[in-house]
Amino acid sequence: MGCHEYLLQNESGTEWLFIMDRAYINNESLKRIPTKNILFKKKHLLGWKFWYDYQLPSLIKKHKADLLITTGGVASSSSVAQCAWVTSVLENNQTSKGISYYNFYKKKLEKTLRRSQTIFTCSEKSKNEIIKQYSFDEKNIAIIRSAPDERYHILPWAEKENIKVKYAAGKEYFIVAVDALQQNLINVLKAFSQFKKRQQSNMQLVLAGKGLKNDLGFIEKLETFKYRSDVHVYENINENDFIKLISAAYSLIHSFMEDEIGSLILNAFKANVPVITTEEGSLGEIAADAALYANANEPGSLANQLMLLYKDEKLRLQLIEKGELQWRQFNRNEPMEQLRNAIMHAAQSNHNNSM
Repeated sequence: MGCHEYLLQNESGTEWLFIMDRAYINNESLKRIPTKNILFKKKHLLGWKFWYDYQLPSLIKKHKADLLITTGGVASSSSVAQCAWVTSVLENNQTSKGISYYNFYKKKLEKTLRRSQTIFTCSEKSKNEIIKQYSFDEKNIAIIRSAPDERYHILPWAEKENIKVKYAAGKEYFIVAVDALQQNLINVLKAFSQFKKRQQSNMQLVLAGKGLKNDLGFIEKLETFKYRSDVHVYENINENDFIKLISAAYSLIHSFMEDEIGSLILNAFKANVPVITTEEGSLGEIAADAALYANANEPGSLANQLMLLYKDEKLRLQLIEKGELQWRQFNRNEPMEQLRNAIMHAAQSNHNNSM
């Protein structure tokens, strides 16, 4: 959404309407968008098909939109010109809502590609899969890379110490951000347990993010974890404190196997925080050699990398230096310009076809 928010603020002569689920009503990013540009959709018991095939076309017609950009990877039945963001959707999301949406998404994906003038994705991996599986024209796929958040920066030593006291018993900590349901948190705990047994250190583990609310089974299992006193859970942390928590960490563990955007990795690099991420997926396109990689399905693999980072201070400093160089390659202007050009091309093509 940040890309579109940027264009709203910088692209004169174009009107924007953000149609949002009411679940996002308190989202911090919405505070940067004028209320006149936001419309919250009404919840309907008939679900996503009713939304994409009936409610959304009705809104498009009412507001006389020239172009629809969908972010959930599903096209609408509306005849208006469309672009779609197609990024990874968690196949193994074990919530009933997650499984339901995944099945709906997969069923509609071919139609979405057929209806879309441009597909936006975030990785070469996704682009190649779309071309291979659906014979989609390569020139109509735009890879829009992420960019680091301007609010992240290197924290002064004293501020880092204050964050440790407030959130991690005054000790160094690994952090896992859980802003969406993450299926391998148990493996993270197992890896942390192996690390503690082998190293006997005071290192803490911090889990932070609203996604923890969706994984009640994990919270129950956590209560019986041997090193429970060294694990700190923050489900309702505000955005400013979340940024500070990331920025003060000893290392970020980013084990989302389906994440393609990788913005949190770039944010950590910007704050001089080393990253351990998954070797599966496409995050290597973002992190390159500035991160350590582990198999998210094998706790021993992650435990080894935790040990390596903890014991080798020279390696940690090298990763910080590489991270500093890496995040600077992802400036905000380039992806915004790519997105703008693709959107304007789609809108212009629709205008020409309607003449």
